[in-house]
Amino acid sequence: MAEKVIYFEPNETGGIGDALMALPALERIKTLYPGSAVYCKYNYRRIFRHQPLFEGFVERAEDILKTPRTGYKQILNKLEGPESIIYPDNWPPLAETTQHAINFICRGLGLEDVAEKINFKMNAADISWAAEAARQIDRKFFILHQPCPVTRCACSKKKSWYNERWVEVVSRLKAGGYAVIQLGVVFEQPIAGAIKYLGRTSIQQALALFRFAHGFIGVDSVFNHATSIADLPGVVLFGATTPRIWGYKHNINIYKGLKCQPCFDRTQSDCLKRDCMQLISVDEVMQCVAEIIQ
Repeated sequence: MAEKVIYFEPNETGGIGDALMALPALERIKTLYPGSAVYCKYNYRRIFRHQPLFEGFVERAEDILKTPRTGYKQILNKLEGPESIIYPDNWPPLAETTQHAINFICRGLGLEDVAEKINFKMNAADISWAAEAARQIDRKFFILHQPCPVTRCACSKKKSWYNERWVEVVSRLKAGGYAVIQLGVVFEQPIAGAIKYLGRTSIQQALALFRFAHGFIGVDSVFNHATSIADLPGVVLFGATTPRIWGYKHNINIYKGLKCQPCFDRTQSDCLKRDCMQLISVDEVMQCVAEIIQ
């Protein structure tokens, strides 16, 4: 019998990035309780299927836990007993905490702080695919991600920069001899001049590409966290969110620190002015990119 049985249900409203940031806490649990069995919600199988951290994937907590559903409140995000449900959805007030999200999850589970680093195992086929893609590009390249501002996700609307500014950034990088690969889902807005990989990769293939890139440029999104997986330097633009919670020290995080920042909250309406992103110029981004290139 397993020392502990844990059911991990990622925060579906937060997306893949939030799920990735919970991995260090789960790794810490496995270190403390080596005999534990960690299961993940089945619809995240496509993301985590190669991760040895997980015992398997199940549709519901009831498939592996003996605790009746009426008792789930008592075992939610608690490790005292033999069973736990980890649902990292209790994010801190963004203007009040100094904790990185990775350690906010850890402390919520009663764990000590860990390194703000995400470990993600990749299989040989995805690495080979990414190596071949890099070979075909045949020059140093940056990865770009700009979530589509016209999307079902309000979070993406608040984080996006401006298409015409990205076009200028890509143009300048190409003039300097670099290629730019745009990653994302198929409905996101193409950036002129970038090599379009929108909707063409699995999440594993996209993350494997980071192993071969020269750098990352983008906003706070899943691929901000991917730089942690690959130890890849990036230039990350922060508007509605703060790098204090969601950023990484190996990146150059552009954040204006306005009085209204950070404003991201699931209950707030969209900001029409978006001064936090308006104030980020192409020149500033390129100055930061130059630090990576050097």
